Amino acid sequence: MKSQYNDALNLLEAGHYTQAAMAFLAMGDYEDAKVQAERILYRHDIWSSISSSENTTVGLKSDGTTVAVGYNTYGQCDVSDWTDIVDIGIGTSFTIGLKADGTAVTAGYPYGNLHTVSTWTDIIAIDIEASYITGLKADGSVATINYPYEDQSIISGWTNIKIPK
Repeated sequence: MKSQYNDALNLLEAGHYTQAAMAFLAMGDYEDAKVQAERILYRHDIWSSISSSENTTVGLKSDGTTVAVGYNTYGQCDVSDWTDIVDIGIGTSFTIGLKADGTAVTAGYPYGNLHTVSTWTDIIAIDIEASYITGLKADGSVATINYPYEDQSIISGWTNIKIPK
């Protein structure tokens, strides 16, 4: 674990903030890894801490848990049991949480392809617009769906997308 910690420090010193934060988060409670990750995330404004749609707002707390208020007909506010969340987003009738391990969790309207988001891995950033969900993978590729319709294969084929520092 010590070598992983040193690798994360090296990433931080090199200015690779997103990768450093993810490396620290992956170490869990080792030394001050969580504190290091939080400093990076907030200092460099890498991930959002609040997201809103028309009638719903979800917030990311500093301990990696989430809260939500507003319109909950589809269960998009059912996020109180989420843990280890590093980024959040909300669409028209669903909420997505990015976990520290690069996976995603969902809450909300259970039709269409929403369930496929929970199979994503190595995600370092998410973006949601109404019914579109996009995840940037650590290797620069993109995972995306047009919820609740078909996968957007054109965007899913993108590679070498710039990874945020």
